[in-house]
Amino acid sequence: MALNQLNSQIARLNKQPDKLQLYHELIQQQLANKFIQVVEHDDTKLGHYLPHRAILKDSATAPIEIVFNCSVKVKANSASLNDCLQTGPSLTQRLNDVLLWFRLRTYTYTAEISKAFLRVGLQEEDRYFTTFLWMKDPNDRNNEIIINRFASVLFGVTSSPFVLQATLDIHLKKSDCPYKTEISNYLFVDNFQGTINNKTKRYDARVCPYSGLPPLPKERVVHLRPFEATGVDYTGALILTGTPDKILVKSYICLFTRATTRSVHVTSDMSVEAFLQAFHRRQVWRDINS
Repeated sequence: MALNQLNSQIARLNKQPDKLQLYHELIQQQLANKFIQVVEHDDTKLGHYLPHRAILKDSATAPIEIVFNCSVKVKANSASLNDCLQTGPSLTQRLNDVLLWFRLRTYTYTAEISKAFLRVGLQEEDRYFTTFLWMKDPNDRNNEIIINRFASVLFGVTSSPFVLQATLDIHLKKSDCPYKTEISNYLFVDNFQGTINNKTKRYDARVCPYSGLPPLPKERVVHLRPFEATGVDYTGALILTGTPDKILVKSYICLFTRATTRSVHVTSDMSVEAFLQAFHRRQVWRDINS
């Protein structure tokens, strides 16, 4: 099944040679970063092969993404990889709490853990269950097929969110950083959204040292452009009692999402005028002019 899906994926990407080359370069980059590794001696009686496919995106920095299907079943009555794993309890902060904390102060600062899941190592005995196929040269259909496996936790496995958050919690608890509680409260999966009242205040990252941490190579550093992607959405109607006489008022939440930054504004209705007022408030309160 994995071989058939590989051939189907290659045939699909051959229609867009530039995307096929990007797909191949992405796998080679993960090999160079040691997120995945080549299997020298494959044991067909042990392990599990994961099918994968390309997701094309309208993005200048990441036009293509590799998605691994960890829920696929060989037969209708067989078990998938996710069926064999424990999901674990949810340790991630609730999104509503993160959004409310995000509104507490005047100014915001954001950060992201680049490739967060891939930075958590996978036990040697578990790596055979994350095996996948790729070709040495995808432009040559008769070329050698390479067997790879993950050396780190991959996104798409049902236990990945728990493993990532548990790892982050352990490091934060062991840290002497005075801001570790704030970091924990403002962290949602791999995105951090902090708020401060003083625009000139700066946090010194050296207060959270990690002994023996080597400098990251250039290929493992991703430079994100602030506000590169923007989205706007509304929630359903909410009934609020914000007036002194406790009159019930129907309101809506307008949610602005920009990359890892989100801002929430309450509007009286979904009209153009109400939206423009919320948009203007967001610019004024957050000091954002883009």
